[in-house]
Amino acid sequence: MLVEAKRRLDVEELTGLADRGYYDGAQFKECEDKNITVYVPSPDKSLAMKKKGRYSKKDFSYDARGDCYYCPQGKRLTRCKMPVTKNSRTYIQYISKSVDCKECVVREHCLGAQRRTRILRRWEHEDVVDRHRERMRQGVEKMKKRGTIVEHPFGTLKNRCGFHQFLMRGLDKCQGEFSLMTMAYNFTRVQNILGVEKFRGFCLRRNSYCLETA
Repeated sequence: MLVEAKRRLDVEELTGLADRGYYDGAQFKECEDKNITVYVPSPDKSLAMKKKGRYSKKDFSYDARGDCYYCPQGKRLTRCKMPVTKNSRTYIQYISKSVDCKECVVREHCLGAQRRTRILRRWEHEDVVDRHRERMRQGVEKMKKRGTIVEHPFGTLKNRCGFHQFLMRGLDKCQGEFSLMTMAYNFTRVQNILGVEKFRGFCLRRNSYCLETA
């Protein structure tokens, strides 16, 4: 969608904001390659581990210069030679030393009873996700503004107009149905902002102009 928006606007760079459902590292990589800056909240996948009192990947710090991870106790996880592929993605593995884990005072928070070492996987383009994460920390106000602009129409269409599902079938008919809903929303929104009299006056002036130039 952002690529098409960039093409239609005929611009070299574009910034796009979306909700959490659009979070996808591969999509971030594609956008970055096409000079598109995105802001998308990231889902917290570490909650389940936290509830169990276990360390998640977020508790480990990555050292880009040394290409390694450090655990919460400051022990180093070194890069393995062979990467692994999962779901068409290539991951680099980092593993701790068994002697470090054996003597660790918080071992039960990190490893299962049968595990001797901790292994972390890092996507080969994880630096894209790191940049996105830092951008999100600085883009709080942008996301707040997005919410006030974007969520208002959907909330109005659903709650006031009862538009919870399409009544038509087929893409063309659904596009027509949604276009009618958004046109009605836009009319109402403009009327609420300008007031009935100003909106009516604008329509009359516009109609007169169209008749004169016809």
